[in-house]
Amino acid sequence: MIDPIFLAEAAINGLLLGGVLALLALGLNLIFGVIDIVWIAYVDLVMLAMYAVYFLVMVYGWPIWLAGLAAIGVGALLGIGVHVLIISPILGSAPVNQLLATGGLLFFLQSFATFLWTTDHRSVRLALPVLEVAGIFVSFARLIAFVIAILAMIGLYLFLTRTYIGTAIRAVAQDREAMALMGADPRRVYLVTSAVGGAMAGLAAALLSIQYSVHPYFGAAFGPITFMICVLGGVRGLLHHERDHLDRRRHLVDGDGLRDRLRALHRDDVRPPGRHPDETRMTPGRLAALALLAALAAAPFVPMAGMRQYVLHVTIQIFIWSFIGGAWSLMGRFGLVSLGHGAFLGLGAYAATLLWNFYGLTPWVGGLVAVALTVGFALVVAYPCSRFRILGHYFALVTLAVGEVVRLLIIAERDWTGGSLGLTLRPARTDASLLAIQYADKRVFYYASMARAAMEAIGEDETAAASVGIHVTRFKLGITALSAALTALGGVLYAQYFTYVNPDTLAGIGVSLRIVFAVVLGGMYSLLGPTVGTALTIALSEYLRVIFGVKFIGMAETIYGLLLVLFIIFLPSGIYGSARGLLRRRRTLEASATA
Repeated sequence: MIDPIFLAEAAINGLLLGGVLALLALGLNLIFGVIDIVWIAYVDLVMLAMYAVYFLVMVYGWPIWLAGLAAIGVGALLGIGVHVLIISPILGSAPVNQLLATGGLLFFLQSFATFLWTTDHRSVRLALPVLEVAGIFVSFARLIAFVIAILAMIGLYLFLTRTYIGTAIRAVAQDREAMALMGADPRRVYLVTSAVGGAMAGLAAALLSIQYSVHPYFGAAFGPITFMICVLGGVRGLLHHERDHLDRRRHLVDGDGLRDRLRALHRDDVRPPGRHPDETRMTPGRLAALALLAALAAAPFVPMAGMRQYVLHVTIQIFIWSFIGGAWSLMGRFGLVSLGHGAFLGLGAYAATLLWNFYGLTPWVGGLVAVALTVGFALVVAYPCSRFRILGHYFALVTLAVGEVVRLLIIAERDWTGGSLGLTLRPARTDASLLAIQYADKRVFYYASMARAAMEAIGEDETAAASVGIHVTRFKLGITALSAALTALGGVLYAQYFTYVNPDTLAGIGVSLRIVFAVVLGGMYSLLGPTVGTALTIALSEYLRVIFGVKFIGMAETIYGLLLVLFIIFLPSGIYGSARGLLRRRRTLEASATA
């Protein structure tokens, strides 16, 4: 039985830490409430400010209070920099692009910090006492941090309610269009809000520096918790909206509850109903697709010296991840921006693996069970979201929290899952086992994973990306279930090919963001978009890894994250989608000139 004193001690220390996390959540809440964009990389700004505190105290000998003030200034400057360089160019972009731009910044900051300072943990060494009250030990550092965090939150409240600029921030948050008509400049308010939010991140960094060591992936540890606090506490609450806090994303279109611009996003991709099969003709596009598929089918038999296995390995990864990306795009096309598909991927992979390892259930059956369990889980998450019309950024935050919960559960059940070390599939008795779906010859997985790409290439010329005239609300749960089922199936295929599963590569925010990155980079509203985006991202990451190797650890991922941010800002329709749009406009101009 657990000692009650131990429980009380854990509760008190947790409450004290919660004060600092609440400060972080308020900063994120403030930015989202005013600018209407979720900064996925917000806690990584805290990581940079913590490094500033460490170097000022441990290297330059500054007193901790002065380094803390400097951290607040660093945070404010970082907030302004992020707003000017990344947020301003995407203010009018689709919500998924806004989320991914800051998500790309997350990869960039983590990787760049790894390149500069390695993954070593660095601590500010302060001799602070530990208080003892009735046998309960309380960290004095956490007590100080809690008090300062409460004072900072009170100061933020007074700033928003008693100052002119604070009143302007609240007014813009409630109705930015009306404030613009009255002569106020919302963009200037956005800049001030970003500075204030960044300053709060800097203060939180100073308070966390006396409790924890800093490392490049500090944001990965505290970021999901901060987002979950925002979801559970309710976003925008600090700004006292008189309307329902969900109303900004609740515009009704014929009662379907989707964003009012959904149809505009789909317009270019909607095509007339397909012709009768007897009227279908072989177009140049289909001929090119067939030629490409023939080349891919023959590729495993082309002599490549010692490169054949490596090329097959990379190509199989592209096919598997493009399958998963295509599953995500089913929801993305309907405005359901999920950042929690890592949960579906992890559930599918781990369920099939556990059923095989512990019960000897063949993956042919275990995969179906895994898909069924994942669909049930997806419906449990999707129903309340659909019932209460949680859309846009709110839906993204909910799914982000769900994905992180699944990752933590996988780590916690280490007796079954292997925890953070992962789990290896029990090997089959032979190198080629149909029952266990384990083959030493990579060509088996190559052709199996190539099937979906083949269907896409053939169907691209005829399949519409959206169906106008259908009442979308009726299909929300169905679309979510189908997307989750296909993602889980992709997880099963991944587990069978790699024969190893790990929570960091199959669950959580990191893998979810990589899935969405690939889809948006290729083009969400075209069937071949996920394949093109996945091929580009995997090829880019492999090329950078080979170029830099182990000489410049973190540099490859730094360039990868930077390029992702640039692509999101300057090619919002994706590479394949932009190319299709350019070709379509060219044909329109040629037709007009001919007429």
